[in-house]
Amino acid sequence: MQPSDRRCIRHKKELGAIRDDWEEVYRNSSTRSLFLSYDYVNHWYDCFAAPDQVRVYRVEDAGRTIGFLPLVLNKIMGFRVISSLTNDHSFHAGALVCAGREVRFQELLIQELTATQTAWDMFQNSFAFSFSSLPELLPEPLLKERGLRCQRWVQPTYVARVERPFDIFLRSGISPKERKNFRQYRNRLARAGEVAVRHYTDFEALSHWGTFLAIEGSGWKGQAGSSISKLHDNYQRFYHGLVNLLARNGALHLYFLELNGEPIAGAFCYQDGCVQHYAKVGYKEEYSAFGPFLMLFMHIVEDLAVRTDTVEMLHMFPWDYGYKHRYANEEAFCTEKLVYSKALGGYAAYLLKRVKQYSATLMAHYKKPPPGQP
Repeated sequence: MQPSDRRCIRHKKELGAIRDDWEEVYRNSSTRSLFLSYDYVNHWYDCFAAPDQVRVYRVEDAGRTIGFLPLVLNKIMGFRVISSLTNDHSFHAGALVCAGREVRFQELLIQELTATQTAWDMFQNSFAFSFSSLPELLPEPLLKERGLRCQRWVQPTYVARVERPFDIFLRSGISPKERKNFRQYRNRLARAGEVAVRHYTDFEALSHWGTFLAIEGSGWKGQAGSSISKLHDNYQRFYHGLVNLLARNGALHLYFLELNGEPIAGAFCYQDGCVQHYAKVGYKEEYSAFGPFLMLFMHIVEDLAVRTDTVEMLHMFPWDYGYKHRYANEEAFCTEKLVYSKALGGYAAYLLKRVKQYSATLMAHYKKPPPGQP
């Protein structure tokens, strides 16, 4: 392990030494996102990183700390990859930066990455959302100035812009087919009995977390092992800590659709600034004929339109799963960027990636049928 210095922490035991500076920058940041708080970053490392995998870049300007970038070091195919704090169940990556210092932070961060590039081969920045306060952490012109190669991938992420009044979303935010489905399901539910939607927040929501886990773990999610209650222990610890952090910060929301007093669907949401994230949803499959997903989703959009004027969008995250595009009324994107160091390992990784891409292109060419073949 290389020794840490003021610019880059390389071990978990040294994280506490920067807490005061971190929290000062946090107080002076423009977003104050929970996912850039010291407590969240510390919790993420506890769940997903060995102590010597911790990497935190401190960026200073004229002797003053203006930001931090938390990362994790992994070995992938022998290459040293530093990446944002993301995985299959955490989709928030970013840098903590003092308000108004974003451009300077980017310039100095790339300088720091270049100065320490013998300690890494690739830098992977994932889940950079187009609506975030800093959607482009490492601008390509600045990377080129430093002679750093990069690759960039963009995919859609799905957003329902909250319309006020809600009728605007109902008329123009979804297709006529979905509008018809919504009305049919609503009438079908009404004929089946007493319908209610419950909305719990923060510490009250914590007391209903077990109910949500039970609903989400029923049916195919539980059978496939993809529900929260079936995940590996470290992921369950992550969710347990996350919902408690959300509750303490006034950001946790649980919604339940009830039929005759029985919860038949649930949604786990949380607010981060002007965005409410639609993180997890589950429903009891024996009630699928009532469209529980659509009914609960539409209620949440309506609730946001009526209850608050601070939430501007409901974010459903990437991956369409065959349905999210039906409810998205605004384009949004998610970017992943891979930066290669100028060290030998970075150069080798870049060449390997190019060879793989060329091979894939070549294979696609030879798989094409000859002209005229049916």
